[in-house]
Amino acid sequence: MSWGFIRLPDQRALVFSYVDPKAGPSAKGARVLGDVPSPEEVQAAVMRPNITVRLEKGLTPRPLNDETLAELGLPEEPAWLELFRPPPPKPKPAPAPVVEEPPVDTGTALRLALIVVGVLTALAFVAFELLN
Repeated sequence: MSWGFIRLPDQRALVFSYVDPKAGPSAKGARVLGDVPSPEEVQAAVMRPNITVRLEKGLTPRPLNDETLAELGLPEEPAWLELFRPPPPKPKPAPAPVVEEPPVDTGTALRLALIVVGVLTALAFVAFELLN
């Protein structure tokens, strides 16, 4: 990503090249009428770009050197570039809390079940004796 000049049919533009997540390599900026962009043309490229170019093979901006960047007062990146950045990844949901249940005392439950079975057996025996 960088600032540069690009020659288009019947015009020249000051552009910033970037990668559009949907359209691919692109450049956005403003038309330049003279050899050196006026402050208004620089401001338009930085704040209100009105030219968008899809960079295909053979159509690439000529990058500006550090001296020209400083002379024109261009920022490292224009503010509008934020619109073309992919959204940050969504945070992962927090894991569900682990709920520890108290241990089951299977010995007590088994003893109780055996007592109930014994009582029911005894009652069944008594009922059988009474009915015969």
